[in-house]
Amino acid sequence: FSERVRVRNQTQATTVFDQVFEVNETIGIGANISRTVDFTASAPGEYLAEVITDSGNEIFEFNANGHAAAEQNSTGKNFSITAFFTVSLAAAPSEGGTVVGSGRFAEGTQVTVRALPNTTERPYFFVDWTENGAFRSANSEFTFVLNRDRQLVARFALPTFQIIASN
Repeated sequence: FSERVRVRNQTQATTVFDQVFEVNETIGIGANISRTVDFTASAPGEYLAEVITDSGNEIFEFNANGHAAAEQNSTGKNFSITAFFTVSLAAAPSEGGTVVGSGRFAEGTQVTVRALPNTTERPYFFVDWTENGAFRSANSEFTFVLNRDRQLVARFALPTFQIIASN
């Protein structure tokens, strides 16, 4: 008889792995057959792995409850593959402050990054968050839903003063 192993990406409605194996050995009552398969899934999503025993309907087992009950030797298992993205943080200038919240997170995660100005030696203050030079937030605590790699820069500055003297 034959045994079919199939893995489907249900999110994209594609089949990732589908192979039929011939089982030529004698199997005792209540015995199991062990099968290991390797496959590559390149896209995140919801997957279904199925093992379909007697996929060619070659053997008709006897069961007092009928043929349909005897053929219930198949199984399926759902699983997810999740994309992970990286949040990289930098401070500009580096002595202007510290940044926290970088790391690697699952797609769809709500991430919060924080910028803390360094005021111990000089009175730095937080200006904004940028990404590739584009403004992202004026709040020192910035929260977003992660759906791609992010490279954020917290910009800090020193206060400027204008002194006007007249007599």
